Parts: sequence; C-alpha cells; structure tokens
Amino acid sequence: MRPVGSAAAPRPSRPGLVTDPQVRRLQLRRTGLGPAAWVGLMVTYNAVVSAADVKAVAGTRLNRSRAGVLVLVCAFPVVAVALVAAARSDLRRLYLRRALRPLGAVAAVMASMDTSALAMTPELAGLRDAVGLPGKIALGVLCLWSIGFALYGIVLSPVHVFRTADIHEAVPPVLAGVLVWEMALLDVITGA
Repeated sequence: MRPVGSAAAPRPSRPGLVTDPQVRRLQLRRTGLGPAAWVGLMVTYNAVVSAADVKAVAGTRLNRSRAGVLVLVCAFPVVAVALVAAARSDLRRLYLRRALRPLGAVAAVMASMDTSALAMTPELAGLRDAVGLPGKIALGVLCLWSIGFALYGIVLSPVHVFRTADIHEAVPPVLAGVLVWEMALLDVITGA
C-alpha cells in the first residue's frame, strides 16, 4: 500500500520500480542502528555526563543532520548528471524525466525547512500583525505542518535518499556512499 499525499513525497513510487521487502527491512534496520550506535559510542566514551552535555550533544547532532541533508541536496544533482552522462543515449531522456520527482522531493523538504523559519522571523512581525488573528492561526498551522514535514523528510532521507530510486535503483546506494565520504571530508576540514 502506497502512502497518499504529503507522506508520499519522500518515498520512491515510479512504475516498474523494483521493490524487495528484505532490502526494505535492511534499510529500516540500518536507519535504526545508526542512532543506536551513536548512543552506544556516547555512553562508551563518556561524552555525555550531565544534562548540559545532553543538550550540547543533541544540538550538535541536529546540526549535523541538517548539514547532512544539505550536503545530500548538493551531491544529488552531481550524481544524477553523472548517471545520465554514463547512460546509453536512448535512456538519458528517461532518466532526466525520472529526476523530476526526486528534485521535487528535495524542493519540498527544503521549502518546508525554510517555511517554518520564515514564519517565525522577527522581520516579518509587521506582516503577522497585518494579517490579524486568522492569518496568525494560518501561519501557525503552516509552521507546525512544515516542521513536521521537514522532520519526516529528514528521517526518511537516509532510507529513501530523497526518492532517487525513481531515477534508477543504483542511485540511492551511490548517493549514500558519496554522502558518507563528503561528511568525512567535512569532518577532516572542520576538525570534528
């Protein structure tokens, strides 16, 4: 059964998509094991010993997740263009056409992240005052929905890699590998 509406945005859904329930279970386990391994490392190396440490580590992890999504967004077009360039000439148009939904998924997650920030920015206080109470309620609902959608997209991005399997089944694992190396390179450059 395929999700309907906004829940379907981060999930691949093209006709003819190869789906394997065992691979799906492995993807979900891998996604769950990541945070579990991270918590295990934090406890093992006593990185968290007080409530202030928990807050600092959680903030750092949230920033790193957001950075990972942003790096993934930047790497996606490069990997997609490389795939299209390497494809047979008769498949290039097909892959380019299939890239529209993953680009839409990326745009939806990025827009939802920006919408929530835009709704709370102090520079728009005049606009919020001008729209009155009904407008403020609508902005609040939009803000809550966009935060939920952004979190949903960020949580699903390691599993579905912004639905890039819609282009070709090989794109998500290649893109995930590129992301790991990019994040490792960023850690080396920043000293993390």
